[in-house]
Amino acid sequence: MKADEVRQIAAWLEAAGLDSFELTTPTARLRLVLGGVVAPVAEASRPEALPAVPSLAARGTGIFLDAHPWSDAPLVRPGQRVRAGDIVALLRTRALIQPVTAAEDGIVGAQLVAPGTMVGFGTPLMEFTPETRSTP
Repeated sequence: MKADEVRQIAAWLEAAGLDSFELTTPTARLRLVLGGVVAPVAEASRPEALPAVPSLAARGTGIFLDAHPWSDAPLVRPGQRVRAGDIVALLRTRALIQPVTAAEDGIVGAQLVAPGTMVGFGTPLMEFTPETRSTP
C-alpha cells in the first residue's frame, strides 16, 4: 500500500468520525489509530491458532464489552444457555455500540478476551458449545 493511499484512508476515517481502522491480508497488516489513545489489541487468530472449542467471534471491530456501559452486570455468564439471536457481548466504536449475538442455541463458556480490549473481525470472544438438536 502506498503512502498516499494510507493518507486517504486516514482522511476518510476522520471525515466519518471513526478513530481506528485495521486491515489484515495474508501478506500485510495495516492499523491506523487517530487521536492518540490506543487500547490494547487482541491478536486475530490465524487458522492454526483457533481454540480447540467452538467460540463466539467478533463480527466487527471495536472495544469488547461484556456488560452494557450503564450496568455492572455481565450480559452472560459462563455456563449460561443462550438462544440464537441473544446478545452475549457488545463492541464499542466511539459512541456506537453494536451487539454480538449468538448465531445458534448453545451454552456460553469462558470469556477469552478481557473487557476494554480492542478486537478485530473474527477474534474469538468466548467459548461456546452449540446445542445438538435431536431429531424425532
